[in-house]
Amino acid sequence: MKYALVYYWNTDNVGDDILSYAAKRFLPKIDYYIDRESLDLFVPESEEKVTAILNGWYLHNFFSFPPSPYLNPLFVGTHFCKDYTAFNDYTYLENENSANYLKINGPVGCRDNTTYEVMKKIGIESYFSGCMTLTIEPFPDIEKNHTIVLTDVPKEIETYIKNLLPDKNIITVTHFIPVEKRGADWILREKQLEEYLKLYQAADIVITTRLHCALPSIALGTKAILISKYNDDWKERISDYEKYCTMFSAEDILNKKADDIICSPELICKEGTDKLKEKLVNTCNNFLKEAEKNHSYDLPKRKDYIEHYVNRTFYTRKFIYKLYQNMSNLNTEYARTGENLIHYKSIIEKLLHENERLTKIIEQLKNENK
Repeated sequence: MKYALVYYWNTDNVGDDILSYAAKRFLPKIDYYIDRESLDLFVPESEEKVTAILNGWYLHNFFSFPPSPYLNPLFVGTHFCKDYTAFNDYTYLENENSANYLKINGPVGCRDNTTYEVMKKIGIESYFSGCMTLTIEPFPDIEKNHTIVLTDVPKEIETYIKNLLPDKNIITVTHFIPVEKRGADWILREKQLEEYLKLYQAADIVITTRLHCALPSIALGTKAILISKYNDDWKERISDYEKYCTMFSAEDILNKKADDIICSPELICKEGTDKLKEKLVNTCNNFLKEAEKNHSYDLPKRKDYIEHYVNRTFYTRKFIYKLYQNMSNLNTEYARTGENLIHYKSIIEKLLHENERLTKIIEQLKNENK
C-alpha cells in the first residue's frame, strides 16, 4: 500500500500545514505529496489506490472535486465551504458525481456541524468528528517557560496585555506566510511548524485569532484563548469548539473581561477533548488497518486518465485560474476605491465644516462692524 500526504502547497497560513501535520502522524510512510487544490490531477506511478487522510478545509478550486479515482481517502475532520467564487452554495458537492463519490467513500467525519448539516442534506452518511489537530501529541522534551504567546492578535490587544503584565515574557508571532516563502518543500515546512508547536507547548497561555493555533495548543496541554468575531464564519467553523476552548471578542478583552484568566491561566476550565481525540485516533488507525488489506479496485488506465482528463482539462484550468486572478484584482481595486471614497468623503466633510465655521466668523465680524 502506498500513502500520500495532502497539503495546501501555496498556503499563506501555517495552520493549514498544522492540519496536514496532524494527518501525517498516522501515515506509516509518505510516497506522494499531493496539493489539496489539485486532488483530481493525482496519478500514481502505477494503477493502484493510494491512501490519504483528507482532513482540513476544502476548497479554493471547487472544479477539482471530486478527487482522483486513484485515491483511497478518509474524510475526517473535514470542513467543506461554500463555493464563494461563483455560486455561493454547495453545488460542487451536490452534483451526482461528487455526491456518489462521498457516498462511496463515507461516512464523512465533519469538523463542524455546518459541514454535517450539508452532508445530511445531500444524503451523505456523516458525523461530527472534531478537528484532527486535537490528536497532536505533546513533545517529550519541552518544559513550561512561563511565557505568554500572542499569535496574530490585533495590535491594541498586544499593547493591552503587555501593559496588564509588564513583567511577563510575552512573545508575538504570526501564522501568516509571506509570498516569497510559500510553496516551500514539506520537510522545511514541517520543521518550521514544529517550532511553533513547541513554542505553544512551553507557554503558560496562548492567545490567538487562529482556530488552528488554539486547538493544537489545547492538544499540547496549554491553556488558550481564541479571539472571536462572532460573525457568520464563527457560526460556520468555530462555534462548535466553544465548549472546549475559551473565547472572547476583542472588545471583551479590551474591556477587562478576560483579565483574570490572562493573569491566572489555571482558572480556565473547559470540557476536555479526550473523547474526541480517542475517536479520531481510532477512526484513523482502523481505516489504515483496513487499507492494508488486499482490495480489488476497478481503476482507469493511467494513460487514459492522463489523456482524457488531466491533459484535456489543462486549458480549462488555466482559463479558470486567470478568471480567479482577474476577480481577485477587481475585488482589490473595488476595496481600494471604497477606501478612497471614504477618505474623500472625510475630506469633503471637513471642508464643509470649515466653510460653515468661516461663514459664521464672517457673519460675526459683519455684525460687530455695524
